[in-house]
Amino acid sequence: MLEKTGLSFTTALKRAANKVKLVKKTELLAGLGDLLDNKKKAWVKEKLINETVFYLSLHRKIHGKS
Repeated sequence: MLEKTGLSFTTALKRAANKVKLVKKTELLAGLGDLLDNKKKAWVKEKLINETVFYLSLHRKIHGKS
């Protein structure tokens, strides 16, 4: 159980993945646009959300015990 939230680890990871899915691609570069070249910007817009959700889900499957 995560002390401050009262959520199980699995539930917290599920909620995090759901929050990430709600982020708009156009909002991903807010504050980062000046730091990334065009190739990296394109990767962020196209892949970052799916990659993050994948790794949260993978971590939940490997380490989560509902």
